[in-house]
Amino acid sequence: MEERKIKVLAAAILILGLLALAYIIWDRGSEGGKPANSAQIEDSESNQKSDSSSKKTASDSREDGSKITITGKVAQVIDRGKVSFLKMSPASKYQIVSFDKLDVEEGSEVEVTGKVQTYKGKKEVIIDKISVVE
Repeated sequence: MEERKIKVLAAAILILGLLALAYIIWDRGSEGGKPANSAQIEDSESNQKSDSSSKKTASDSREDGSKITITGKVAQVIDRGKVSFLKMSPASKYQIVSFDKLDVEEGSEVEVTGKVQTYKGKKEVIIDKISVVE
């Protein structure tokens, strides 16, 4: 009987610990109720900025062909030969794609301007211009 009580107590402590850890991780990156790890997205046509972590922003309804600018740090460059992908940190909700060789280093702060398009049901930005922000 004593062993059963110890197992129940251990399980309860484990659950509380996991909940506390999840809260700490979420709260640690928060600033004003929004997670800090969100890329800045600017609508190039209207200069309207939004935050990619928002539940619903103006950028959610962007139509294919609309031009936007995304600023963030390069987390990873994936070169697949004819196409390259840029992973940003903070993460962008858009897949960032280039059909030219990307000449940027991981860790660089960049500003990407491109056009929105839908590919296989997901929004992506096809890079028109990329520049390092100093």
